[in-house]
Amino acid sequence: MNDEGSEDADAEFGLVRRKVLERDDSTCQLCGFKAKKWQEVHHVNDDHSDNRKENLLTVCSYCHMCQHIGLAGRNKEAVLVWLPEIPQATLHHVVRAIQVAQRWAETASQVRSVKPDTVRAAQNISDGAGKLQAALREREDHAEARLGTTDLVEIANIMMAMPDDVYERRGEMLHGFRMLPLGVRTNENENTMEKIVDSWMEPGGPYVSLKPQTWLGIFKSALRS
Repeated sequence: MNDEGSEDADAEFGLVRRKVLERDDSTCQLCGFKAKKWQEVHHVNDDHSDNRKENLLTVCSYCHMCQHIGLAGRNKEAVLVWLPEIPQATLHHVVRAIQVAQRWAETASQVRSVKPDTVRAAQNISDGAGKLQAALREREDHAEARLGTTDLVEIANIMMAMPDDVYERRGEMLHGFRMLPLGVRTNENENTMEKIVDSWMEPGGPYVSLKPQTWLGIFKSALRS
C-alpha cells in the first residue's frame, strides 16, 4: 500500500489480524483448512484500509490467492486449469497432500541410517505424488483450448475491463475452470512455500499425525478417476 494513510491502515490491520485469526480458530473460512501458522487474513471488499472485523476473514494461502488472481499470475503462483469434476476448495486439499507427500519423501530419505524399505516407500510416494501433480498440470492445455489463455494476469485484466453486469456473471463464464497452485507463495520477494509445508508437518501441525507413506493407493486411485 502506497496511498496516503496506508501506514496507519497497515498498523491497524496488524492489531486486528490476530483477533480475526483467534475468532476463526485459525481455520480458512473458504475451504475449512486449519493451521496455527501461515494462515492469512482477507479483506472481503478488497479495500485494504477497511479493517473492520466483519470485513476480514481467515483464509489459507491458496484461497487467498484465488481472491487476487492477477497477483497470483504475476508471481507464478498458479495457472488456470479445466477441472470441473473437482471444486476449487477440494483442489487445494489435494495439492496440499501432494506437497506433504513429496516433502515427507524428501526428508525421510535423507535421515541418517535410513532403512531400505523407507527409501523405497519414499521413492514410490514421490513418484505417485509427482504423477498426480503432472496430471493436474496437463489440464492447463484443456483450459487454454476452451478459453484461449491460461495467463492469470491477462484474465484479471479482462475481468477488470468488464462492464458491471458482465462481471457479475463471471462465475457462469468461468464455471469448470480452477486455479491450480504451483507450490509458490511469495512473501516480501521470498518463496515461503517450503517453510509453510514444513509447518504443516511439525508438532501441532495439521498433517503431523498422518502417514504419507500410506497414501500411494490414494494417489493411484485419483489418477484413475
